[in-house]
Formats: sequence, structure tokens, C-alpha cells
Amino acid sequence: MGKDLRGKELGKGLRQRIDGKYIARYSCRNGKRPEKAFEKLGSARIWLEEQRYLDKNNEQAPVSAMTVDEWESYWIDNIKKPSIRETTYRGYCNRYKCGIKPLLGNMLVADVKPLDCQAVLNDVIRKHSQGTAEQVRICMQQIFTAAAENGLISVSPVTRSVKLKRVRSRRDVCSL
Repeated sequence: MGKDLRGKELGKGLRQRIDGKYIARYSCRNGKRPEKAFEKLGSARIWLEEQRYLDKNNEQAPVSAMTVDEWESYWIDNIKKPSIRETTYRGYCNRYKCGIKPLLGNMLVADVKPLDCQAVLNDVIRKHSQGTAEQVRICMQQIFTAAAENGLISVSPVTRSVKLKRVRSRRDVCSL
């Protein structure tokens, strides 16, 4: 509970700065803490209640409970398939089934972290070629970028830190 400059309680999420402005701050479901300054206490209270209401009612619970398997199935059939060729569709399905599904398929989309995506790539590079691993990374990146664009997650877990290990080719090994 915040206080004003005279020591009076303002309520949860409200406080007064030294310059006299009132600050309203709350915690979103995604972990962020938006805050805004106001000249009047009433304006701060109204904004705070509106933001809490929007945060509570805009995000739908069933979407956040979607697994990677469920999202991939929806993504490939409703988003990707209408705009790609049949061979490309089969390629995406194969990359998902062979590389991504074994490790991430049963996880919730919201629970997938960059560390999990890196584990997928490490597993694929051990079992398959460099080119296959690159294609799995592209597929995984598109799946999670679409999830972020559609509001399932705030940001894609396939970040710049998720890197593909470079395997030396046979040519490089023979020339040593």
C-alpha cells in the first residue's frame, strides 16, 4: 500500500512522488508492471482499475493452456497450409514430428523457454545433418513467432541466443 506525501494510505498500487504526481502501478499476468503518472489521484485510480479489468478480461484462459502439439496442429492447418505448396506442408509436418514434437510436444506453449528450444536443436544436430537442423530451427521459429503474433505468448522463445552448433564437414576433417 502506497502513501501520499502527508502519510495517508492511498491503496494498493498507488503512491505519490515528491513532485506531487500520483503513480499508479499494477502487475500484469505476463509479469510486466506498467506504471503511469497522473496529476490527480482520481485519474490514477480510474486508470488503475481500467488496466486491471482489461488485463483480467482480455486474455482468454483456454489459449494459454494450449500445448505445443495443439498449437502446431492449428498453425499448420489454418495459418500455413492455405499459403504453401503441398510439398512444403509435408516438410513442415516432418520437421515438427521428427525434431520438435519429441521434446516440446506436450509442453504448454507459454512454458517453452529458449533453453528448451536449444535442447531441440542440440538433439537434432546429433541425429541429422546440418541442413535438417537448420530447417527444424526455421520451423520452430515460425511456429513460436505465429504464437506470439496471435497473443498466446508475449515473445517467441526462439531468440538469437538459440544457436545451431556448426559441425565440421568431412572436407575440413580430411584436410587436417
